[in-house]
Amino acid sequence: MSILGKSYNLNFNGKTLKVYINPLVARSLSSVWIQQENTTVLVTLNVKKENKFLGFLPLTVDYEEKFYSIGKILGSKFLRREGRPSESAILNARLIDRSLRPRFDKFFFWPTHITVTVFSFDYKNDPDLLGLFGASLALCLSPLPFDGPLAGVRIGILQGEKIVEPSFDISSSLDGEIIFAGDGNLVDMIEVKAKEIDESYLIDSFQIANENIKKLIDFQNEIIEDLKSKPEYEFLNKKQQISFNFSVPLKIEEIVNRSLKIIEKDFGKESPGEYELDKSFTQELSEEEKSLADFLFKEKIKEEFVNYIFSKGKRPDGRDLNQIRNIEVETSVIPRVHGSAYFGRGLTKVMSFVTLDSIQQELLVKEIEFIGGKRFMHHYNFPPYCTGEVGSIKGPMRREIGHSALVEKALLPLVPDLETFPYAIRVVSEVLSS
Repeated sequence: MSILGKSYNLNFNGKTLKVYINPLVARSLSSVWIQQENTTVLVTLNVKKENKFLGFLPLTVDYEEKFYSIGKILGSKFLRREGRPSESAILNARLIDRSLRPRFDKFFFWPTHITVTVFSFDYKNDPDLLGLFGASLALCLSPLPFDGPLAGVRIGILQGEKIVEPSFDISSSLDGEIIFAGDGNLVDMIEVKAKEIDESYLIDSFQIANENIKKLIDFQNEIIEDLKSKPEYEFLNKKQQISFNFSVPLKIEEIVNRSLKIIEKDFGKESPGEYELDKSFTQELSEEEKSLADFLFKEKIKEEFVNYIFSKGKRPDGRDLNQIRNIEVETSVIPRVHGSAYFGRGLTKVMSFVTLDSIQQELLVKEIEFIGGKRFMHHYNFPPYCTGEVGSIKGPMRREIGHSALVEKALLPLVPDLETFPYAIRVVSEVLSS
């Protein structure tokens, strides 16, 4: 037997997907090794037990790319080692995060850390969705309140044909790709990189992806069922008893219901954010209890608004369900820059700027998934003043990097090729209000 422990195998689209459950990462709550051909990923899960109200799930997903995984010595000339996560690592971490996050119980507030480490990468099997598979399985093998399993599948688009899990080495020649993540019934996340496609094409792609997602879900369930018989995984049969302990005091439920009664007559005349918990009911509560009451009140308001909108067929401001807010657009707003445009909708106001330069100014990228030049760049800035907050402006955070890539992915198919337009192009979007 390998030091990686007992293996479970699945023939997935002509390739062997191997899963190892073992005690090598002995101090983690849960860990899973995933291998597909010569790509190997380790996923670890750890939590900090805190039975107190935080109002959000402090979930962190880190995606660690190791230079040795591709047999290269990269990094700064003066520091030949891994540093801060690359842009692609951050985007892969966000892909895994937004697939998993909706599956946690809304009252689960323990700080949770998932680490996906790429140990080897063969340029054929992309490690990102292997990481998502491993994270789902690691969570299902833990006592945490996670509604899984789930998995993701990539559909490549090439001359109108749909390719399930295309090899990574042909990704640059694809016309586009669609990633679906879900549980085999419901979709948790869709990410598209393509030119405009017909809705029916997207639906057909989902049906193909969903059939393959079901195979991955069944594989995870097979592993979970097998491990239930193992003494060290006894808690799999008792997940509800060992799960987190968080209950809402009756007095807080009563306060929330009384506040909802007060606004019942005027409900729907204001936006959800305009309604507040009646402070006269919360004077005797502790600060943590007040925060919990406010959280529950807002959750109830959201639920009531959904019911109100679908029963009336109207939004609170009178718009039909298929009617968007008025959009303001103006071009050439700022002098001297190569290009500028303004976009406004409600309180969201963004100014974008374009800079053209010689091709020598393209971005040089050295990551495990790509080494080369990048001539089209989009950068997104979300400073504190755009939400009326106080704070220092630092480097881009994960959210800004994710939004930058979202826009870049949408615009890239429209960018002329190098022979037609031999320039480096940088677009910067400054959020003025949000």
